[in-house]
Amino acid sequence: MADAHRAAGGAPDETPAPSSAPAPGAPAGDDDASTSGAGAVAARTALTAAVREIELHVARAGWD
Repeated sequence: MADAHRAAGGAPDETPAPSSAPAPGAPAGDDDASTSGAGAVAARTALTAAVREIELHVARAGWD
């Protein structure tokens, strides 16, 4: 995908890969600790807004 983006004249994708590290203070094996709490809610809200904005751009450009 990054190669296609670069070929189209865009800047290289420098987005870091998501970390699979557990949340600070989370017990080992507790997957829910990294996906709950106010910080996680804010992150999901921001991500949802970003996805909606991308979907609007895609629809306006007729790429769907």
